[in-house]
Amino acid sequence: MATKLQHRLGIKNTIAFDYNAACAGFVYGVHIAQGFMCTDPAPKILVVAGEVPPSRTTRDHPTTRR
Repeated sequence: MATKLQHRLGIKNTIAFDYNAACAGFVYGVHIAQGFMCTDPAPKILVVAGEVPPSRTTRDHPTTRR
């Protein structure tokens, strides 16, 4: 997805990659971006995070109403 988004936004000469970190994904993404900023003083960084719950998760199921 990262490379597809990069292409659709017309962003060139950048690193794009995906990682799976569930709920903490955005925090991990910012941490990774910070690491890139330490190696390159003027990088352009876009962090996008999202999560899609499993299709078996429903509001009517007792274990998902906690």
